[in-house]
Amino acid sequence: MLNSKGTILAWQKTLPAILLVLLAWLVFSFGFYRALVVPREYRFDFSYRWIAGRAALDGQDPYSQQVSRAIYRAMFGEDRPAGEYVQGFSNPAHHLLLFIPLYYLPYPVAVSLWAGLQLVFLFAAVSIGAYLLSGGQFPALKTLVWLMLYSTWYRHTMVGLTFAQFIVFQLLLTLLVLLAAVRGRDWWCGLGLALTTNHPALSFVMVIVALGLALFAWRWKIVAGFGLGMAGLMAGSVLWLGWWVPGFLESTGQYASRAPWLLADGGLCLRIVVVITSIIIAGLAFVALRQPDLEMRRDGAALMTGVGLCLLPQTNSYNLTFLLILILIGWANLKNRWLRLAWLAGWWLLPWLNFGTAELTLEVNLWIVYVVTLVWGGGLAFKLWRNAHPAAGSQPAAG
Repeated sequence: MLNSKGTILAWQKTLPAILLVLLAWLVFSFGFYRALVVPREYRFDFSYRWIAGRAALDGQDPYSQQVSRAIYRAMFGEDRPAGEYVQGFSNPAHHLLLFIPLYYLPYPVAVSLWAGLQLVFLFAAVSIGAYLLSGGQFPALKTLVWLMLYSTWYRHTMVGLTFAQFIVFQLLLTLLVLLAAVRGRDWWCGLGLALTTNHPALSFVMVIVALGLALFAWRWKIVAGFGLGMAGLMAGSVLWLGWWVPGFLESTGQYASRAPWLLADGGLCLRIVVVITSIIIAGLAFVALRQPDLEMRRDGAALMTGVGLCLLPQTNSYNLTFLLILILIGWANLKNRWLRLAWLAGWWLLPWLNFGTAELTLEVNLWIVYVVTLVWGGGLAFKLWRNAHPAAGSQPAAG
């Protein structure tokens, strides 16, 4: 009887929240449809997934040139010259597997619903991030609201939302993986880690670090969950599309051949310095993530975010949405309120001041991220040294 009453009370609390989320989703979707879908038609990054997914449902190879040319024609309103290779869908096939219901919908409805869902995902990601930053408890409502407003109006996030990109979905998956790891839900952590590989360029660093930490900590369920998740995703996508790996490798060849911006320019010495310092910072982050101190673990997560973004192949503005992790960790770790305000304001203004989706301005952004990560790594190295040599920081007692 008590259990039944408890279930009813839980539903009474949960149902209004679910209805509110669904209403917000529909409102966001309708607003996106009226403001952007009608005038822009297929000019969204969601388009090439939808076209590839529809083709896959019809039994076509989503990596084929026929499908790639259909994607290009829809997005740019023209055809490429005959015989010229056109790069189209370039994610692993299990990326398409995750969004099958959307391919059955008319394009305007599908893109509008997906774009509206991104705002719901963003608010969920910010809530999880705030929970993790505070060590397992939610901050005050006003803090949560301004974090959501800050994240929504951050330029790189807005670019991703406007293009109906998948970056916020990837950010949410990443934070869910961290939440599962912190809460000791290792199977779920491993399964979530497998799901992040639907966008391998963004998840590669995190997957390597997470599996490495799991092995060092003897948390074998994370590794097993990842293996089972990947096996399920591969089996499902192969049963649906056949052996798709050669087409995927060919489609991503051009993208993968691009060097990260920090390694594409400059002399050999500069490239060597960037590579060596990045390895050192990654090592520091790995050590920090194994510490019991919450602030140090946050430092480690921030450094991995910085290194991961700096070593991405040349990429677009919306991928810098992941900077929100580094920004909010820095805000949480700073103690002085004015330093906190300056930190948040500086990162928020930077992409707006350089009006940044052009390659030059993005390169400047990434150099700034690299320098900040380097300085942050130096501070973390000092913290680790001080903890390892506590006597070195103490003063002798007065005689």
